[in-house]
Amino acid sequence: LARGLTEYVLLTGHTQIITPARGLELAAAGEVELDTVGVFARLWMGVPLLVGERPIGMLAVQSYTNDNAYTDADAELIGFVATQLASSLQRRRETAERAARRPVLSDLVALAECRRRIPLGVS
Repeated sequence: LARGLTEYVLLTGHTQIITPARGLELAAAGEVELDTVGVFARLWMGVPLLVGERPIGMLAVQSYTNDNAYTDADAELIGFVATQLASSLQRRRETAERAARRPVLSDLVALAECRRRIPLGVS
């Protein structure tokens, strides 16, 4: 697996605001690999999409021109958006899983109905 900033956010499960200096610190600590990062943005923020404690994705924003593009208030807002997005994605996934099971359940009901109508000849 790659060990870039996205993977770091997914691994930690927490919002990360990364400056180039912080990115170099993470690389020195072995948390990320520089060759997977590419060009560092002036400011990068990654927010995990969590279902319970399990990350299912990540939302990221970045600025290549402004060192102060994002504040803690921005992180809080994007965190709220990420929570809503993760919840919506999870509901869609559960709906799709139920829809996929529906034909199987219909077949089982039909089979049970056929068995009820056709005697099996057991005395």
